[in-house]
Amino acid sequence: MHTGPGLQTLRADPSVQQRAQEAVEQARTAWLARPEIGHLRRDLARYGAGKALDELPALGELMRSREKAAALAEGLASAMCAVLSRQPFAQIPLRHNYSDRLALVHVLREARSILSLVLYEPGERQPAATACFGSGERHELCLAGQALTRLVSLGDADRGSRSVSIERGTMTPGERTSFDNARETKLVDSVARGGMVQLRLSRAIENPPPAREYRLSDGALVHQAAGDRGESRRELAMALLGRMERGDAVPAMQDLANRGPPHLRWQALRECLALDTCRGFASLCAIAADPADELSTAAASLRTQLVAVHPQLGSLEAARSPA
Repeated sequence: MHTGPGLQTLRADPSVQQRAQEAVEQARTAWLARPEIGHLRRDLARYGAGKALDELPALGELMRSREKAAALAEGLASAMCAVLSRQPFAQIPLRHNYSDRLALVHVLREARSILSLVLYEPGERQPAATACFGSGERHELCLAGQALTRLVSLGDADRGSRSVSIERGTMTPGERTSFDNARETKLVDSVARGGMVQLRLSRAIENPPPAREYRLSDGALVHQAAGDRGESRRELAMALLGRMERGDAVPAMQDLANRGPPHLRWQALRECLALDTCRGFASLCAIAADPADELSTAAASLRTQLVAVHPQLGSLEAARSPA
């Protein structure tokens, strides 16, 4: 594999990378020290704590004015690019990601609120057949470019599905949209030449419910995922302990099966059954026997299925029953 002189220098002297990173970190620190950024950070913290956007002068004006929002983006880009032109191997000290022709950079983050720049690359998208709804709220201001969109609104539940309404539109510079993430979202179907850039302000809630994905054609629920990162980590940890066959983790899993969000409890119950059938089945029967437990019906159904496939489990249930 061919490597250029720049990479060869980095390989020979790690301090070159360290100095490059220090330079870009200093540029970010200097940008954050600007008075107007300080005002924004204070408003962003108050917004994250629950204040309405209209009560926050600096942040509210930013999200209403395309000129001010563009100046913010240009100021940050100039500060970073001035260093990157001299230090091309430095890593931008801002959280960012890129996926499916969409790039996102977290410009500022305070508590539960995030101010981001979002870039949609030009071109047609494969029309989405589903839409995902989370929690919290977000506001978006188009800074440049144009796109064809679908605004999707989620209605009331009806026999396990939700009514879905779709409004087609065109996003243009200066246009502002606001969303209640639990009921509203935006799908981008096509982006005009040159791409589209938006400034996005989002606020999460303290205890987010699961994110849910619905099929647009009939409103059927097709996927659900934990809305809280802590819950996701616990689910992954339980799955890992289960694959490692860590029987010593069963007591902790039994405890989790009795408290917390339903999806986390159910995952704990499944792992208990796999690691220690006797103890896991005891927990399953206890939940099934409690009509006040929201997992009672599902637990009773699983218990019946398990006993049908493994009749010997019936003796465990009989042993638990009072004489």
